[in-house]
Amino acid sequence: MKIMLTPKTAPSLTNRSKWRAILAVTLLPGLGACKRQAEVPAKVPSAATAPQPPSAGSASLENEKAVLAELTQAVRRFGAEQQRRPQNLQELADKGYLPSIPAAPAGKKFVINKNLAVVLEAQ
Repeated sequence: MKIMLTPKTAPSLTNRSKWRAILAVTLLPGLGACKRQAEVPAKVPSAATAPQPPSAGSASLENEKAVLAELTQAVRRFGAEQQRRPQNLQELADKGYLPSIPAAPAGKKFVINKNLAVVLEAQ
């Protein structure tokens, strides 16, 4: 069976415009919610604003944890945006994910593990 559209049965331009307007009003706001949200970096407390622990040994441990958290965040942000694991921390600094690479404690080095977390390992 062949259906022929005549001027009376074909949708009019005004009818099409109405449907487009209805679709735009109903679908476009929902599509805006699907956009990738910009990641807001978590604030890592600096040494000046963080509460000072009672002993110097625990202060250095807290500083190490803060540095590792900042490095891990940069590695994961790189992984999410570049869809791959960074080669090393220097690549993060070169691409602007880190302002500079902090010095590791004596006898240790920073390593990126399989979970994209930065950990300290003995050299």
